[in-house]
Amino acid sequence: MNINIIEHSHIDNTDIVNIRNQFKNIVIEVFDEYFQNKFPSLSVHENIYANYYDEYSLGTNIDNEGPNVLYVTLKNTENLVAISKKETNKIHLDEIKNDIFNLLVQKSKNTTLLWQSKYAINYRYLATDINNYTITENTKKSKKEKDIKNINPVNENVIYNFKIIISQTIRDLEGNYAIKYYAKNYEEGSIRYINTGLNNFAYKNLKTHNNFIDYILTIKNIIKVEKKINYVNFDLIETMLYNIPDSLYKEKFNIISLRNIINYMRNFPLQDYKMLDNDSLAFLSYNSKFTLYDARDIIKTLEKYFNKLNA
Repeated sequence: MNINIIEHSHIDNTDIVNIRNQFKNIVIEVFDEYFQNKFPSLSVHENIYANYYDEYSLGTNIDNEGPNVLYVTLKNTENLVAISKKETNKIHLDEIKNDIFNLLVQKSKNTTLLWQSKYAINYRYLATDINNYTITENTKKSKKEKDIKNINPVNENVIYNFKIIISQTIRDLEGNYAIKYYAKNYEEGSIRYINTGLNNFAYKNLKTHNNFIDYILTIKNIIKVEKKINYVNFDLIETMLYNIPDSLYKEKFNIISLRNIINYMRNFPLQDYKMLDNDSLAFLSYNSKFTLYDARDIIKTLEKYFNKLNA
């Protein structure tokens, strides 16, 4: 018996890809201006790179409610020396984060909301605002696209949410390259292996003939409807289903496959689950975004849905 109560369809991300590319260019321009003022001897393009890593990158978004997460990574923080009238000293990521935030505030329209959170600069604006974004203080305008399509053609005032996370490259104890970002004053850090996450996801999806991504999208829809929430957090469902054996993805999603997944989650210790982008424990390491409680809550929600189908 196929499940037909809650269905999913792949979201067309064409429009949001255009917006993401434009926003990324804007952020790089802001960093370029910052570098010219702070590190005139260094090239921004040689010392930073910017990449998205979120559900849009993986194609696991069921809507466009989630934040677009842009990691701006400094390649050699040791080389970034702050120029001061009194002395020369090394600069920290939180100082860069504050300076970039202030630049963005200066250049944003009145309809844009900006605020800093634990790790990120949060940026919320209307789609129409991107056309008139100020790049430099001499009011030079960014190149205006001839046709910027909205995600929702009925509503021209589409709101986009972005997070800018400023990070640095590191090498872990095993010699692998990663990025690391910190909370304020380096009180707490977090590590991501973006390329590893993208590769692991793509490889598992390939091995399961695209059933892996379909299961993620379907289960996200189930969670959204059952819990009556607007947005399902990125990485939780992706991580939980990444730890499910490939053999359970042989068929298209149906009530039997849902039962098998629930049984596996119930019988295989959640504390042994690994992260999508590295081998750290998904729910127990210091780098974890979610807890065992979060994972168990997902299982209970799926069980509730499964029981409704068999009532």
